[in-house]
Amino acid sequence: MRVGWRYTLENLYRDAVREKVAKKWSMVPPDYTRPRADIDKLVCSVVWLHPRPPDTLADGGSTTRAEFYIPRNLRLIHDSDFVLSCIYPDHPSIDSAHEIGVAYAWGKPVVTVDLTHGLGDYAAWRAMSLVVLDSLEMAADYLLYQVQEDEFAQQPLVGDKLPV
Repeated sequence: MRVGWRYTLENLYRDAVREKVAKKWSMVPPDYTRPRADIDKLVCSVVWLHPRPPDTLADGGSTTRAEFYIPRNLRLIHDSDFVLSCIYPDHPSIDSAHEIGVAYAWGKPVVTVDLTHGLGDYAAWRAMSLVVLDSLEMAADYLLYQVQEDEFAQQPLVGDKLPV
């Protein structure tokens, strides 16, 4: 992946987590450690694949060592609950298509963000997807919904007591 959608999605997800935790802990000063622990727990609940092959030569001249990143990505896909992918305009991704095919073959749910909004020849990719979302913002919300626990559901505060 040489486009910025993944980094944008990571930032949107972190922002959604912070907003969700801030609502839960609205009566607590922002430097309090429990909200930070909640943020860390939710942020660390999502494992991201490598955005591109690592530089494997001392001079940084090679990023083509697939034997470094493909086994790790396949292990992460195997161990995942679901795989989130992105169809990005004007940027065909052979690696992502391969990863989606593997996830689908292994019975992993595939969630796709379609930034082409139905354009292009991605019918098979969409057909393998359990859910197709229209934006990275929707994907961040979807991720947060999947990893949050009941403790982050809207709970009314009683007086000035925090929900436990």
